[in-house]
Amino acid sequence: MWCGFENVVIARKCKEFVMATAQEGTGYTLTSTPAPADFGHKEGRRDIPPEKICLDRSSQFPQNSLLAALHTHLELARASNQDDEKMIIDTVQTELGGFESANSKLRVLGATALFATNCVTTESVQVLNQATEPFELSGAWGCAAEAMKLGLELQNCCGLLVINTGLAFDSDLQALVRGLQPGQQLRKVNLDLMLTNVGDAALQALGETLSKKSVLESVVLNFGDCENIGDAGVKGLGQGLGQAPNLASVELELDNCQKIGDVGAEGLGQGLGQAPSLASVKLNFRGCENIGDDGVTGLGQGLGQAPNLVSVHLIFKRLRVKADTRHEVVQKLIPGIGSA
Repeated sequence: MWCGFENVVIARKCKEFVMATAQEGTGYTLTSTPAPADFGHKEGRRDIPPEKICLDRSSQFPQNSLLAALHTHLELARASNQDDEKMIIDTVQTELGGFESANSKLRVLGATALFATNCVTTESVQVLNQATEPFELSGAWGCAAEAMKLGLELQNCCGLLVINTGLAFDSDLQALVRGLQPGQQLRKVNLDLMLTNVGDAALQALGETLSKKSVLESVVLNFGDCENIGDAGVKGLGQGLGQAPNLASVELELDNCQKIGDVGAEGLGQGLGQAPSLASVKLNFRGCENIGDDGVTGLGQGLGQAPNLVSVHLIFKRLRVKADTRHEVVQKLIPGIGSA
């Protein structure tokens, strides 16, 4: 009963959770956010995002106990000490919304933890669809695609992290975008679609959907080496993000997207420049051979319109720019910069 009670409190206060177990002499941990040991890993010269390491580790967590959590009835549990048991019952009933609410929180915790282990079932989808409070989802694209096929609704999703394990497709992003449309709880999005066939239409749809998220604060998107992404896609994405009223941070990985040229870079900058709360921007265009002086200048002019921009990091094929104010962005990108 104590473990269930503690997890209800964690869920109610939106605290980070840690699960640990051991089977046959092997220990397993599952965490809602990266642990210190998840940072600093590399694959060749590339840094591996700590979120990916976290999910790789969490995916090994035994699923039996998490599946059992989908059937939680805390009121049937018992504590070894009667005084503790009475205190827990009284607290749940008077301060935590009753056992029905407590059971819902524990079941949602089990469903989101299952998602992190790359497991989704009809029952776990039903649990998430019936959730009455915001929840975060972290997992792989294969799991996300299966969840959407099973009817997952994301109206109460407040945070979404989906990593690419080689099973992501343009159709998966399109389905996810449709699932996100009705929700107004979304605060942060982190999608890894590197080396996929994602194209312009999916980016435009994503931008349009995110434009309507009134509490959205952070967007991280990895479209590195996506050969089908061009000017129309990044321009549409920028226009959409620029309309999100509380968006503060944007990080886009567009390395080696060869179809992006001057028009796309300028359009992205013009769109982001309209974001009223945007404070931090990181854009990687390394390997985008078709972006020249006009694109860099247009991007700088657009970003220079963002009223609250205080941190900018831009990477082009032969140019890196770091700036602490939007005025610095304009100064560094617009006057004679030579070839990008």
